[in-house]
Amino acid sequence: SAPSAPAGQAPHRLSPRERRLAAERAATSANGGEPASGPAATAAPDRFRELIAAKTLESWQTIPHFALTRQLDAEPLLAVHAGARVRFGAQITITDLLLRAVALALPGEQPADVALAVATPRGVLNPVIPDVRAHDLPALAELRAAAVQRARDGRLNAADVAPATTTLSNLGTAGVDHFTGIVTPGQTTLLTLGTIAPRVVADGDAVVVRRTLYATLNADHRALDGADAAALLGAFAAALADGTALTEAVA
Repeated sequence: SAPSAPAGQAPHRLSPRERRLAAERAATSANGGEPASGPAATAAPDRFRELIAAKTLESWQTIPHFALTRQLDAEPLLAVHAGARVRFGAQITITDLLLRAVALALPGEQPADVALAVATPRGVLNPVIPDVRAHDLPALAELRAAAVQRARDGRLNAADVAPATTTLSNLGTAGVDHFTGIVTPGQTTLLTLGTIAPRVVADGDAVVVRRTLYATLNADHRALDGADAAALLGAFAAALADGTALTEAVA
């Protein structure tokens, strides 16, 4: 006979596989473009966390990960951000500029769709910001803010979960210096960013204090080798230092 459930806990009516499939159906209903109403819209957070855990395990088991980290000068980024807020308004965030830098670093001329990791009560969701290079900063900020709100509300639509080139995950506001992550199935890279903080760095023969951040590129070794990943991380660093590129749309 089946083992009894611990005291005070109701026994599972579904097998682990059936529970996983139920979680996937709930997430599909809530995140796949249907109106957020009915049971799917109010599905328990643990169902979504179960689905996210299953996808994370699948990714870790099937993707050969490796990671490269660089310490980057954040002073140009902060100067561009200050100027952009004066020019466009307070709705412009550091995240908007980081999204633009990621998109500018991606090779090719196709639309650069970038997913953004968002912490929600249901777990981390990755809504996609479409064609990041093509929008001016106010439009990009509006797209980013709306996508983040939909993720937090559990109202992601079909466009939010469309395929993307890469994901940006920023734990800088949580005081994390640097971290690695797991590449999303269907993508090849994940850029994880830490906090911007004053740090002691070398400037020629002098030692100075500058605000820096650590950027880690997590990559699928089947798609990129070390040199490819280093070039992509270098392109991101160059984009952060280019004020014009960060603030102007690319046709």
